[in-house]
Amino acid sequence: DTATRDAFLALGVDAGRIRIVGNPAFDRVRADAAADTGRDRAALRHDVFPDVPPDDALILFLTELSDGLDPAQFRRTPEYSLTGRGDTDGRTEIVLEEVLDAAASLPKTKVALRLHPKTPPDLYAGYKGEIAAISSGTIPHPALLAADLVVGLSTALLTEAALMGCPVLSVLPRAAEAAWLSGGPGLVPFVTTRDDLRRTLAEALDDPDSFMSAHSAGAPRPGAAGRIARALTAISGNRPPAPDGTLPYTPPVLETPRLTLEPFPQELLTDRYVGWLNDPEIVRFSEQRHTSHTVESCRDFVASFAGTPNGLWAIREKAMDGRHVGNISTEVDPIAATGDIRILIGERAAWGTGIGAEAWSAVMAHLFDDLGLAQVTAGTLEGNTGMLRIMEKSGMTETRREVGPTPVDGRPMDAVYARRLAADWHGKQ
Repeated sequence: DTATRDAFLALGVDAGRIRIVGNPAFDRVRADAAADTGRDRAALRHDVFPDVPPDDALILFLTELSDGLDPAQFRRTPEYSLTGRGDTDGRTEIVLEEVLDAAASLPKTKVALRLHPKTPPDLYAGYKGEIAAISSGTIPHPALLAADLVVGLSTALLTEAALMGCPVLSVLPRAAEAAWLSGGPGLVPFVTTRDDLRRTLAEALDDPDSFMSAHSAGAPRPGAAGRIARALTAISGNRPPAPDGTLPYTPPVLETPRLTLEPFPQELLTDRYVGWLNDPEIVRFSEQRHTSHTVESCRDFVASFAGTPNGLWAIREKAMDGRHVGNISTEVDPIAATGDIRILIGERAAWGTGIGAEAWSAVMAHLFDDLGLAQVTAGTLEGNTGMLRIMEKSGMTETRREVGPTPVDGRPMDAVYARRLAADWHGKQ
């Protein structure tokens, strides 16, 4: 997508009329796999690979044909950093040999093959004694979900596996082939050397979820068809299409059982609101504690959201006649399809009531369901237990920790970062 965009820019097309909207095929993959995703994995494994011991780790290797319109690009070259066992020049065969040898060095690890539809039946006969099972002919998704790790080169099926939430790894014989991977930058982690392959296989099989969280950028956001439709509608009306369906952006009113979240109105720029920001206890874990706030500085902050894909809402409590209890905001990157949420509950009487989590969930739903973002992120200091509970309650998982920017009460604290992916959100709704 980005390469196509850059090519149009090079031709002189106005950047304001180019939009990356995603691929509807990715949505179809998610929908097709949904039925199998809900099945008991042990039962699915037994159905698809009945001859593989249930306690063994299973690597499913996705084969590709070492030919094509330009067969030379699928044969060994001096650029190869993987060499296999030296008896074949076929690209797929070389990588398969590397995977088989790496798997053999791990305890209780089996390798199964998923054959390309055009694979000659005897192509991999020489590896028969090393292959635990072969999948072919049928719909591939159950086999992908039944494996502990899906390994391939650059086949589109590897991208489909990643979209379905399977742990995946691309093994490439040369680094230049990373450009052949589809699905967006960083979706499928890859290795190009024998040492990296062996280390990464062990890591991925030991803790697949942590491996993907650390090494994958996350799946592209769903809902591509809607973004395409919005772009076409705008163009047909001689209007510039909104970037990824997020601009021009006006935050909508969001309702929850106890709250109304409204686009922040100017009348709430009061001394009471400014007092929250200047209260050391309220902003204890925020970098705002280093700044002296005024009505004018707050007015500038509110104005900074105009003309951006970011949102700022006032949180009002319905049972208290719409009392303003806090704010919640988003910072959205339309190209990366990522939204970061920040929240401030300034009304002390609302602390510990769950209002923050309720507002947070409403905004997260808006980012995923209305804007079609791929992931939602957040961060806080490790001492901010209330915020950590909100992040956990909303289904976010920790991704990393870093040394915090400044000490709190003289004590250094780590900054904790977390995210939730669209695939997880839509899979659980």
